[in-house]
Amino acid sequence: MGKIEIDFTIDWAEIQDFADERSVVSRLFSALGGGTWREDDVDDQWSDRMVLYAYVDPDDGELLYLGKAAAQSVRSRFDAKEKDRVWDFIHRERGLTPESAVIIVGHPQARKGRRLDKVALAYLERLLIWKFEPLANIANMTSYKGRDDTVILCTGDWPSPFRIIVDDAHL
Repeated sequence: MGKIEIDFTIDWAEIQDFADERSVVSRLFSALGGGTWREDDVDDQWSDRMVLYAYVDPDDGELLYLGKAAAQSVRSRFDAKEKDRVWDFIHRERGLTPESAVIIVGHPQARKGRRLDKVALAYLERLLIWKFEPLANIANMTSYKGRDDTVILCTGDWPSPFRIIVDDAHL
């Protein structure tokens, strides 16, 4: 067996606060010892683009929903009207709200010779959904047309013990 070559590394980081007009001090911010919320405490990751993001159960670390923020920011995707259905489902199934879930953002890096564009970001999203079957994702759960034998390494605050993900749909 040859050496495994990592095609994309995705470094995941937890958003450290939940500062918005609906929640001045979130459960997450307080739980992390953030104290009193101030305007300058807002985590810059909310404005990130060309990233993946996920909602995670704070009690058991289960991946509840995985999405991408390409042209829009993580904040725009989080506040999008269509996410109301996602949160309604998560609340019904787990009793969690946007304020009580952990939100992580994944920053993909492509190895030399690979490109990270909107198409590649969508592919990474589909692959991770197919492999981990997040509770609130519907697309890519039952069928998946793999692209190649891409290998992803997830680092940082990735909630799964499985950190190397291989697209083996064609193997």
